[in-house]
Amino acid sequence: MSKNNKYIKSQIGNMLYVMPAERLRPFVAHYTLALFGNPPKTDTLELIPDAGGCLIYTKYDDGSDEVKIWGPTTKKVTVPNNNHTFPVRVFIEFHPTGLYKLGAFNIIALKNTVADLSMLDAVLCRDLLDCFRLSADTDKMIAALDERLWQAFEKHRIDDICFMLIDKVMNGAQKVSQIAQELFISERQLNRICNKYIGLSVKNFCEVVRINGVIEYIKENGTVNCAQQFEFFDHAHYNKLFKSVCGISPSSYLKSKPHYYNEPYKYG
Repeated sequence: MSKNNKYIKSQIGNMLYVMPAERLRPFVAHYTLALFGNPPKTDTLELIPDAGGCLIYTKYDDGSDEVKIWGPTTKKVTVPNNNHTFPVRVFIEFHPTGLYKLGAFNIIALKNTVADLSMLDAVLCRDLLDCFRLSADTDKMIAALDERLWQAFEKHRIDDICFMLIDKVMNGAQKVSQIAQELFISERQLNRICNKYIGLSVKNFCEVVRINGVIEYIKENGTVNCAQQFEFFDHAHYNKLFKSVCGISPSSYLKSKPHYYNEPYKYG
């Protein structure tokens, strides 16, 4: 990819983060290109739960390739830390609702699941594979992906209530009953909307967003005052939720940061 490309967001280690076209940004957080480079410090990565999900294109040494779809997650996932070993690996990272917008998939059935995109939408998978296979360079590949994703997004509508829910949760709302009351909708209806378009219950969605915010905070500031900053009832509640979602205490996380990965541009 040309270094002066205006859509390059940043490079962190062997990962290059590239922004999609402007019209896609409510649904696509970024593209991530795995680059050849020095081996990582750890053999495995612990992925922090993510409410958005992603697509992963991988080209293997034998020339074969595939596109996998990762649904939203509510628990830590352990994966090989081997992105740098493939000839080509590209991630398409979605904001909450992005996966639904892509193909009106049954998102709740994809929760904590990885599947072959070809099994869910063979035409979309074929078209995306062509974007990766036929583009002359990385800039053209990104442009082709932008166009094909937009074609898919135009077909599927998201309920406005879902966008209002996301806005409230991203701005710190945590109580399902209060969110429902403010949106003039029953908790049951709100959960049905959240499950359909995001693939998580409202409670799970709030927890995932909250913990990702906590992680970004303690990366910069440590754990002091974090419980107060994110309005936990007390320090015990803060530790309990963090450990239930991440499988580790906040203080232990700080000591083991190279082993963990969370999306840097979805929850900021």
